[in-house]
Amino acid sequence: MARNKPKTVLAALACVSLAALTGCAGQADYATEPFIGFEPVGSIDETYDVYYDKGTESGMHDVIIAEGDHRVLSCLGEPVLICYDGDKSGEGELIIVIAEEGTETTILDYNGEEIEMQKTETPADIESPAPVFVTQAPVLEDREGFSWSWRGLDANGEELWTK
Repeated sequence: MARNKPKTVLAALACVSLAALTGCAGQADYATEPFIGFEPVGSIDETYDVYYDKGTESGMHDVIIAEGDHRVLSCLGEPVLICYDGDKSGEGELIIVIAEEGTETTILDYNGEEIEMQKTETPADIESPAPVFVTQAPVLEDREGFSWSWRGLDANGEELWTK
C-alpha cells in the first residue's frame, strides 16, 4: 500500500511464496476444494473457479478468489484490500493488493524492505475499483503480532478449507 496510509502497513506484511507465483503448474491440487464461507459465482474462461466471500463466516469482505493455479484475479469493495489463496503447502500465501487510484503504492516484506510489484490486468468481466498488484515476500518463522499472516485461516482462526 500507500506510504501515506499507515493503517495498511500490517496488511503489507503478509507473505507469499515464489512457488505460488511461478510454480503453479503441478501445484493446482492445493486449490481443488472450495473455501468455507465462499460462494461460487462462476468461472472465467472456464479455467478459474471464482468464489465470493460475503464476509459472514470468514470475516473477510468483498473478495473474489480464483482457484486452480494459485492466482487471485481480482478484488471488489473497499479501496484497499488484501486477498490470499489459503495455500496449505506451508510456503505462504499469494497476496493481492488493491491500491487506490493515484496513490504511491509500496509493498513491504516482514523486514520492512520494499518488494517488487507486478501490475496485472483485471479480467474484463470483473469490475475492480483500483489497479491490481501481485507481490511476493519471504516467509518468516516469527509472525508474532502480525494478524495478516494467516495460512488458510479466517478472522476467527478457523480453517477456510473443507475436509
